[in-house]
Amino acid sequence: MLTKDEVLDILDPNVEQVAYDYLAESKPMWKTIANEARTEVINSELSMISGLGKASEVGDDDPPIENKPVQGYKASQRQRKFSFDVPIPESTWRFARSADELLSTFSGATAAMLRPVNSRVDNLVADLIANAESKTAPDGQNFASASHPIPNSSSTWSNYLTAAKTLTEANLQAMITKINQCPDLVGEPAELLMNNTARLLVGPANEAIARRLLKSMGLPGTPNNDINPVTQMGLSGDPLVWTRLDSNFDGLDNNDWYIIMEKLGITVVWALEPEFKTRFDNNDTYHFTGKFWCDVIITEPRGLWFANGS
Repeated sequence: MLTKDEVLDILDPNVEQVAYDYLAESKPMWKTIANEARTEVINSELSMISGLGKASEVGDDDPPIENKPVQGYKASQRQRKFSFDVPIPESTWRFARSADELLSTFSGATAAMLRPVNSRVDNLVADLIANAESKTAPDGQNFASASHPIPNSSSTWSNYLTAAKTLTEANLQAMITKINQCPDLVGEPAELLMNNTARLLVGPANEAIARRLLKSMGLPGTPNNDINPVTQMGLSGDPLVWTRLDSNFDGLDNNDWYIIMEKLGITVVWALEPEFKTRFDNNDTYHFTGKFWCDVIITEPRGLWFANGS
């Protein structure tokens, strides 16, 4: 049987790595859609930052960002705090047969407790996308708007099919044409489909038609033997189907559809250093507790192309 001191010796040196390993290895939808950045801001609000462009990216081996805030517009009113508590009761740790068995049990319990963190971030990202018509982008227009300004010009550009446009081959081609006509920050062709991974994103209500449009070798819905041009126009892979785009998660109330540029339009910003603590309570249950701070911001309206499918 293990003692409390042995449990501390086994678990305490590993708690942070176990938490980071789960967050790094898990694959929630936000990791496909959103860019990820770390910042020195801890437990405080992220304010509106003027300017356009993608967030500064920091990899696992890079030094911390110092005095270099993420560019973009804060989507929420305050930074989100995610707290968790991983309890390992005495009946579990005392009778573990080895350090490896205890660590395996602890890792599984930590993954279960951290899963809601990714789930809540998924909800924040899905909310920005599903309500793009009313979320403000850095240029002062809505995330989905027909009036995004072109710098040093009186002209505008649109990432929004304004009329009701159900997901069809013709409407998808119209959206791709709109993307190809999009200017960059100095008014030159942005060439988004050449320089980014573009994916068709739908809720469950549009899954069947999305798969027919992207996976059919010939023209979808016809006996015509011509090739399916949509598959040659810059979209990557299978469609992304996301239940969270439905307010009730039932696949019935969201016919809107989107083309996203992966890791371009939305950034998940994490505080650089979370808080981790361990302790035994009065019942000799071992607790690993922690707090993460993050926010989800719109960084580039060219990262989302929205069609009202209603």
